[in-house]
Amino acid sequence: IENGERIDALVFYNSTSRGSAYGAQMVQNALASYSSFLLSEKLLEHGLTIEDLNPVNVEKIDVAPEESQGTEILATLIPYLLLIYIFAGAMNIGLDTTAGEKERGSMPVLLVNQVSRSSIATGKILYVMTIAILNSIFTFIGLIIAFKLGGPAFGAENLNLSSLSVSTLVGLFITLLTMSGLAAALIVLLGSIARNVKEGSGYVMPIYIMAIVLGIATMQMESPDNPLLYLIPLVNSIFVMKDIITVNFVTARFLLMLISNLAYVSIFIYFLTRVFNSERIMDSSGS
Repeated sequence: IENGERIDALVFYNSTSRGSAYGAQMVQNALASYSSFLLSEKLLEHGLTIEDLNPVNVEKIDVAPEESQGTEILATLIPYLLLIYIFAGAMNIGLDTTAGEKERGSMPVLLVNQVSRSSIATGKILYVMTIAILNSIFTFIGLIIAFKLGGPAFGAENLNLSSLSVSTLVGLFITLLTMSGLAAALIVLLGSIARNVKEGSGYVMPIYIMAIVLGIATMQMESPDNPLLYLIPLVNSIFVMKDIITVNFVTARFLLMLISNLAYVSIFIYFLTRVFNSERIMDSSGS
């Protein structure tokens, strides 16, 4: 080094071992710091500093509103996890209260009561919807606690939890209601068509996989301006939740999501009532 010669340092590590890779990175950082130190010493001999070699000083300034800064991680993870846990919470209960009752023979007993079939359909959807909402709410609370206690471990040192104000939580809850109602209505409908729980699982599983794919595909996406996308079920709820979390609430988008989801739920209730009015569902054997 004193003679101006270049030194080649070889760092051997095992890429399949996290500890080894982490150690190699630490050694590389230490050598980079030492190299900067030697460079500074050389420059001082000529009356220069490292800053003199960088004539352009770049500074990034965040122009986003203060209340929405630090919400990127929340907007990425919360909509995805809520969507997944809505379906995870509704699947077993929804199939048990429909195809499961068929297998146990309790469905015909329920349908012969002096209660309208539409009321029975709505009641089952509300029951499954309640379980799905509770599952999602507890997931949401657990996620916030995890970020609160271990933010740096998640790469969320500058996480802005203050953005979750009362108005934000109310907006998220309303969106959660419509999304869980849509999921519950669809699962109950498919479970009612199935002859048993196994067959019902086969009907619901593709929908669950599609929800996972949609959640992953939209994690890094920003909310689009195209209003037609807010008519697509599940996708519209994800984008609206992103708007709410990042404090970029747009009333038109929220209303489109709300109206379209309620319309889908109404359609599912209509077809579910038609299924309950069918004589085939009275037969627990499904024949």
